[in-house]
Amino acid sequence: MMDAMEPFAMVISFLVAFFVGRSVYRVLFEDADEFWECVGYSFMPDLFSLFRGELFKDMEKTFKVNLFTLLTVFAGGLTYLGVLKGLEAILSA
Repeated sequence: MMDAMEPFAMVISFLVAFFVGRSVYRVLFEDADEFWECVGYSFMPDLFSLFRGELFKDMEKTFKVNLFTLLTVFAGGLTYLGVLKGLEAILSA
């Protein structure tokens, strides 16, 4: 019975992750250009940033992208586990 409820939990968790990600995006980034600049810095090796004199800017931009990713995935994952546990408690009663 729980196997049939996993797609439901997955859809709910994707919706929560989408809305949390959208909210976090609005707080961390001014626009899409800043987001893509942050992504670019996150893939650039730190040694290149050091030689360019942009190490602290690189660290800031990388932190923003990592925080955005972590919060979005964490919200979706916790929702998925919570919905599964909740459904398990409801269906076992």
